[in-house]
Amino acid sequence: MSVVDRADRWEGRRLWPVYRDVFGECGPLPGSGPVDEEWRDQVWDRLRTQPGFRLARAHLDRSLVGFAYGCTSRLPHAHVVGDGQPPLAERFEVVRVGVLPEHRGRGVGAALVRAVTEHLPHEEWVLDAPGDDTDPARGFWSALGWAVVGQGSRAGTVLMGRSTLSPEK
Repeated sequence: MSVVDRADRWEGRRLWPVYRDVFGECGPLPGSGPVDEEWRDQVWDRLRTQPGFRLARAHLDRSLVGFAYGCTSRLPHAHVVGDGQPPLAERFEVVRVGVLPEHRGRGVGAALVRAVTEHLPHEEWVLDAPGDDTDPARGFWSALGWAVVGQGSRAGTVLMGRSTLSPEK
């Protein structure tokens, strides 16, 4: 497991094969080049330069098998994580966690989440998750102590959050 606070454009090239295998192709958009370049241009380059960016990578025999990344976010949602805690202006947003299918169920995803959120100054972490409570991703996040705290940023999603003041599961 390795964690970095900075990543260059080429790191996106290394992540792309796992991203594609986990999340599928992202495009293409009209008039754009290959899908991996489009993802790097429109997603990766924007996120890797955000304040508080962090990337965790999991390798097995020098091959990338999973990743997690996120950044500091100022979300417009007015919500509370935990009882009576006021919403914070800045949160750490876990943007993506991806583990190759053949490596799931072995604790890789949970280890990536722990690594990418370890030693953060934020008291609240958030992420968009599927709105369907039977989706395996919702079970994954719930098992790690995350709870639905509001509407997600896109249709069919919910906002899940976790306070660092809550006991870890």
